[in-house]
Amino acid sequence: MSNYQELETNLQLSKANASKLVTLIYKAQQVELDAHYAFLRAVYDNVKKTRVEEKRLALINNVISAGHVLSKDGVCVSIIPEYDRCMDGAAMVLADLTDEEGKLTAPKKSDYRFLRTANAKEFHFSHDSSEQTLSINLNTGYVEYEISNNNRNVDDAKKTWMYQALYVFIRSHKFGRSESGVERYKDEYMNDSSYERFHLKEKQRRRLAKAALKIRGY
Repeated sequence: MSNYQELETNLQLSKANASKLVTLIYKAQQVELDAHYAFLRAVYDNVKKTRVEEKRLALINNVISAGHVLSKDGVCVSIIPEYDRCMDGAAMVLADLTDEEGKLTAPKKSDYRFLRTANAKEFHFSHDSSEQTLSINLNTGYVEYEISNNNRNVDDAKKTWMYQALYVFIRSHKFGRSESGVERYKDEYMNDSSYERFHLKEKQRRRLAKAALKIRGY
């Protein structure tokens, strides 16, 4: 059964805490990239001796069905969710292991490093497969997170590094006097949105609404 869902979370943090959130997001994304590299490397080591593309695809399909693959060191490496959710995950994996000339190529560790831009004050992160965006402004401390409306998008987003890192921060953060936040969730079975407020008072709510309008250019 379908369930079209959307979610928007807005936070007003101190500049120092907004910076801590950026650091946490970068660390979470790097953990995801390390896992992505480890998975592709293990798949490559398992299929590199197979010359026929159809047989490679069959082997990769077996990996996707199993949900894991053994590395050459005998370590069990879990599948990356984006391949598992994809309609043709095996072809997607093989494409990621193929260079521009169509040759099977080992993944490079250097391609799976996420470097923070020095002295940047605005950060924008996205997760295409679950249609998430996260913006953090260190000048204002304003954070805007959005999951676009689509079938089970919020359910899918909850399995990703971006959602998990953000909500680990929210659930463990002790909101200061000048900090606040609000979450709005809606799906196709609800007549109205459900709201959850994080340490939110009326003055703070107005300040947060004003910041949201400002960042959108109104």
